[in-house]
Amino acid sequence: MQIRMAAGPGGPEPSVLDALEFKSFSLSVDRGLDLEAIRSTGGPVRLESDDQAWVSSAWLLGQEPYASDASAREGVEKMVDFARKRGWMDDERGEIAAHVERG
Repeated sequence: MQIRMAAGPGGPEPSVLDALEFKSFSLSVDRGLDLEAIRSTGGPVRLESDDQAWVSSAWLLGQEPYASDASAREGVEKMVDFARKRGWMDDERGEIAAHVERG
């Protein structure tokens, strides 16, 4: 699964790509999109560094198909549990770690 950050009318906007692929998790930043713009949005994606991001699990679970499809939601929940076991989940903030890929 990828979270794609693309330019939107109000600034950088996240969307979910490969929504049913649960074996990897990354943040894909469109070419030309300024990382500082992402840092300043205060949205569901928080950049820790140019290589590491955190994505709100609540936001992710609110996206389609997870919001309306029980089996897709279960897939995300299993991915989150795996991430937690690996130390890739910040339960205090409710965020999942993702490596950053520049497009």
